[in-house]
Amino acid sequence: LNPATFKFSHLHPSPQVRGAGLHRTVSMMDPASGGEVSCEKEVIDLHEFLQKWFTNGFAEGDDTDAAFDSFLSRFHDDFVYVFPGGTKIGKSGLAGMRGALGSNPDFRIKTHSYDFTPVPHTNGQCITGTYKEMQKGAKNCENHNGNNGRITTPLFELSSGVQPNGVMWLRIHETWLPQEEIDAFDFNTF
Repeated sequence: LNPATFKFSHLHPSPQVRGAGLHRTVSMMDPASGGEVSCEKEVIDLHEFLQKWFTNGFAEGDDTDAAFDSFLSRFHDDFVYVFPGGTKIGKSGLAGMRGALGSNPDFRIKTHSYDFTPVPHTNGQCITGTYKEMQKGAKNCENHNGNNGRITTPLFELSSGVQPNGVMWLRIHETWLPQEEIDAFDFNTF
């Protein structure tokens, strides 16, 4: 995404979003949250979906195609994902995950250490920051029995038309966490 030419064409705040773990309802325009609470909730919900997808944690009769379509709808058409190793994919690359349903029953994922802030000059409609992501049993990670950790820098746009949290993913850039931090993490907590 080129910030100079990217058009924020659908900047409409969601009227109400339930805050992650806060058990309260906040407006996305609430100065106390500025959308950060909605973004934290979105990160948690999306990673819960990813774990459910890779482990096939769906109940019999669940419409997995509709669930995956809902997952994809959270990402802008010009979405860019930079993996820790430098590989880049777009939204079409995410669509390829549809075939990975149930491909890793041992996979677990946990996010923590959320730090989000509005992007200057966007009237609070774009949020960035970081969160940490720990993965257990990841098949694409040969080190440490598939356990790994990364810090993720997302770029979000608040958009009331995006379900369930009013947050559109524009960009993700991941970087491996220092080995000492991965070694110190208790992967038995999830």
